[in-house]
Amino acid sequence: TGGLILKRLRLKRLVIASAAVAVITASSIGWEWSRAPQQEFGIVTSPAILRTHNGDNFEAVFEQPLSEGTRFDVVEQRGSWLQVRLSDGEQGWIPLSSVDVIDPQAILQSS
Repeated sequence: TGGLILKRLRLKRLVIASAAVAVITASSIGWEWSRAPQQEFGIVTSPAILRTHNGDNFEAVFEQPLSEGTRFDVVEQRGSWLQVRLSDGEQGWIPLSSVDVIDPQAILQSS
């Protein structure tokens, strides 16, 4: 029975050490994620023409407007226009009035 007690003690120490390593690793990953700058992104809320520059008089990038629900990353804002990057890497400008912008930092700070 002395050998059984020793095995249980070793197993208990191993479980505690493994749990400690898991907690430290998870905390480290969470810390790094929270420190990383989070890119603003948005979603098109009404059909919007992606343009080559920030204004209605500039050429359209695509023949068809971006459809509602199209997700994009925000590159820059100038007045009432956003320069955006689509998931395929295409970039252009769309009016703020056609989108909802989400700021991940604001979400993190409010929680």
